Amino acid sequence: MDITQHGLLLIALVSNLASIVFSVFDATGTGGFFNNSISYLSLKYYEEVTPAPIVFGIIWPIVYVWNLAGVLYIVASVNLPTNQSPVNMSPTLISKGFLVFYSIGFLSTVGWLFAYDRESLELSLVALLLGVVSLGASLGISYKLVYDNLAKLEMNSQEVLWLMRILVQNGLALFATWLSVASAIGFCELITYKDSPGYGKAVLRGFFTEEDASTLTLSLVLSIIVTWFIMENFVWQKYCQYTLTVYPVYILALAGLVGRLQNEEDATRNLLLAAIALGVAILAFLARIAITVYRLTPPNQKYKDDCQKLKLHMYE
Repeated sequence: MDITQHGLLLIALVSNLASIVFSVFDATGTGGFFNNSISYLSLKYYEEVTPAPIVFGIIWPIVYVWNLAGVLYIVASVNLPTNQSPVNMSPTLISKGFLVFYSIGFLSTVGWLFAYDRESLELSLVALLLGVVSLGASLGISYKLVYDNLAKLEMNSQEVLWLMRILVQNGLALFATWLSVASAIGFCELITYKDSPGYGKAVLRGFFTEEDASTLTLSLVLSIIVTWFIMENFVWQKYCQYTLTVYPVYILALAGLVGRLQNEEDATRNLLLAAIALGVAILAFLARIAITVYRLTPPNQKYKDDCQKLKLHMYE
């Protein structure tokens, strides 16, 4: 591992920790960095796409703990033997590009916290989208590196292979999906309201009502779920076969939204649309599990194993 990779690895760890620390400051109102709480701003910029508060209390700790475990594993593996370290093995599974996008993804959440706190809706949405794209890029790089070395990993480094799949890839997919939900909320607020710092009530843009903007946003979320299902199962299947954390995020978020809208008046249209999206997410998750199990049944798995053995023989 050269000095550049070592430095990028340190930056990735610091970025992860910074994201956690500033999120705690924001949630607890400590540190003196933030003027408003996210819960207050969610009420001020009212729409019908934000889940019930309990969802945030569940998902954020899971996201941070999972990804912290992933980055600590990567850092700790520097001291392991070559065939047990995703960093030290050749070719490495933790490339410089992976680390750069990883760091940008986590730092973008810090930028989002500050931008949203200052009620800059445009800047906060840009920060969220940057996070989604960056985490998606780091995940894509990881998929490619693992798949290109799959035969060697299955033969010599099974522990590394599964730790990369579980801790790193599923963790990043979990975070990227949650940021996509946050981006949808930010998009809805942006097309509904103007930046309104200093106002007790947010100022409407006048293009969409809260209800219409929420309907448009929920339709977009539904289309994303369907598109992802098609892409991961029929286009990118060989790369992301073992990634299963995407749909639980959508299920939790949409279940929280349905629960919230059931207690609100005049939200019938978006309650129905959220319930439909929730149903689609549940069906997609069940179908995803069924497809994965089918592809791992002995006849299909044997064919895949034979192909990987042949690929490994070609490298020798």
